[in-house]
Amino acid sequence: MKNRYLSCTSLLLAGTLFPALYPSLAAADSADTFLQWMSNPDVSVANNGNRYTSLVSPTAPLQGAFIVQIDAGISGRVKSWKSWPSLALEPDNPAHPGAWLVFENDGDSASYSRPRPKSVNTAAPFFLDSDSYGFLAVEACNAEAARLAGQGLDNSAIFAQNREAKIAVRGNLDYSTTGITGQQTPEEVDSWNAFKAITVTCLKRDTSLSPVVQTIEDATLSAQTAQISNISGACEMTLTGQIISAEPHKQVKFRYHDNTGQQSDEKTITTNGFGESSFEHSYPVSADTADGKVRMIGSSHAFLSNWADYEVNCSAAPDELMTHLPPEASLVVAVQKEAIHRGMACPDNLNLIGKLAGRGKSSGAAAILAEGAIKALKAYTIDQEETVFFQGPHSLSWDGLAFMQQSVTFRLNVTNASGDVVDSVEKTSVFTCRPITASPLAGSAADGFAPTAPARQNLIPRPTLRTAPLLQQKQENPQQKSQNPARLKQRKAP
Repeated sequence: MKNRYLSCTSLLLAGTLFPALYPSLAAADSADTFLQWMSNPDVSVANNGNRYTSLVSPTAPLQGAFIVQIDAGISGRVKSWKSWPSLALEPDNPAHPGAWLVFENDGDSASYSRPRPKSVNTAAPFFLDSDSYGFLAVEACNAEAARLAGQGLDNSAIFAQNREAKIAVRGNLDYSTTGITGQQTPEEVDSWNAFKAITVTCLKRDTSLSPVVQTIEDATLSAQTAQISNISGACEMTLTGQIISAEPHKQVKFRYHDNTGQQSDEKTITTNGFGESSFEHSYPVSADTADGKVRMIGSSHAFLSNWADYEVNCSAAPDELMTHLPPEASLVVAVQKEAIHRGMACPDNLNLIGKLAGRGKSSGAAAILAEGAIKALKAYTIDQEETVFFQGPHSLSWDGLAFMQQSVTFRLNVTNASGDVVDSVEKTSVFTCRPITASPLAGSAADGFAPTAPARQNLIPRPTLRTAPLLQQKQENPQQKSQNPARLKQRKAP
């Protein structure tokens, strides 16, 4: 069975209060997640005298860890779990699901093979760089400005001093167990005091600067029905947008964000001599989704477009697509070696393993990248049900890091014979140093040392090195044993 809990506060009730009031429910599964620790990045937002526009660089990442606790009950076992953060502006209603922006790909997860554990109690790290949450900081400041404007303050008063805004953070837990299903309690959110928050400093206007007009005057977006692409074989739709800038020949950068929390890579357009630009981009969606909505959020300039609704029609039969499908890419990141750093055991050397699974005859090249740098290249020719593997090394550096944890983004790009990207896989892995005396497998106390936080291990499977069996050595006779005792002793030594 699979259960999804989206609120830290309601999980406390599900995991502790109900079994106490109703002992019969103790046989069912229960779960809880709560914030163990979170960094406090210095987040500042600048303005142009009319609105808040952008983050002041550099801005530190937002990172931390949630404690995940799952009990499968008397008859169950824990199959898997996934934890991730959600962020929201305080002016929104915290009990409304749409108020929370989810970052489902920026947390941690685990799956268990048999024999599965009956319970889980571990730390699940998360990591968000400033590009991921920066636009929300800008929105938080503009929401505060709108509140002040509603009280009758004009721009000169609003931007005359530094102001503060808040971004709330909560944990989310999705888990799967066997056995009896537990009763889910209704989500109860009384106030924003139930959540840890980031403080955003909305900077005052420098009076030495002349007033700046609004850079982006309008941004509109429309979406076509998502269908199977005849080129890539992926389920995607065409987005048509228009941006109007106050000045001509303005370069504008933005990303597409959908209602599931997914976002595109950064797009760049330049307006013409009239300050206008019309454009089209493809955007991938899940074939299992019936509908959704997407919008543009500025990264070089502060702006939001309208939400564009879309429908999904990607149910074509596989036989109709076979000749168009490129190889399916997958990527595994395995820790090969640890090194001592500041008294901790830290992941040092990684092995990046790429896999291409053939879905029809095709050829081209594939590359594995770590933070944009190429780590492995492979030219391929592949057919249906064939598999191609390739790999490359990557080293982690721990110098200059305040926290004994870092996040690295890896990408596997696959191109066809024409050089067009036909498949791409991206994954962000979080690497954490562990106490040297802590067990790397159990994550519990060892040698009398109890770590302050549960140790999390990279759960990505490591490649298995297979070796041929050793040839059986010829048995020596008793006379040889008595004549050569020293040599025999050396053979027994490890």
